[in-house]
Amino acid sequence: MTEAQIILSHSRQSGIVAIASGEQYPWAHTALAESGFQRDDDGVWHLPADDPQTTVVDLIRCAKRHRTSVNMSSRRFIGDAARDLARLLPGQWHASVEVYSHPAWQEDLVPWIWDSGELGRPQRADPLRRAPHRRGAGHHAAVHRAPEPPTRLLG
Repeated sequence: MTEAQIILSHSRQSGIVAIASGEQYPWAHTALAESGFQRDDDGVWHLPADDPQTTVVDLIRCAKRHRTSVNMSSRRFIGDAARDLARLLPGQWHASVEVYSHPAWQEDLVPWIWDSGELGRPQRADPLRRAPHRRGAGHHAAVHRAPEPPTRLLG
């Protein structure tokens, strides 16, 4: 993994979204902010749809100055998948994205996962796999990106 990187993805609801990661993730945050992306409450950055001055090309140029790589994900934005799943579950469920930018933060979640097999491996192996959590009536579920697309693991 590079020291700092930005993963771009497309969201049906939000358009182009970005998640910063790596041991030097603040470099990525700086590049995103300086290039005009806006951060939401979940820590996901959005390309403003109403601001024609902000472009992905600007982000790439700015990221280079901040020693940050920019990559486009071929996968669907995990927040969209989480919201779709929440709509299908019985009862009232809320979907949110939790961003763990530093690789050590993702590793901190491993003890909380009761399964050390398929659910635990994505947490340990790839800190870029995000774990959005669903909460409803005291119940929790987590969706993880599985190593092989387009699979998702629910636990």
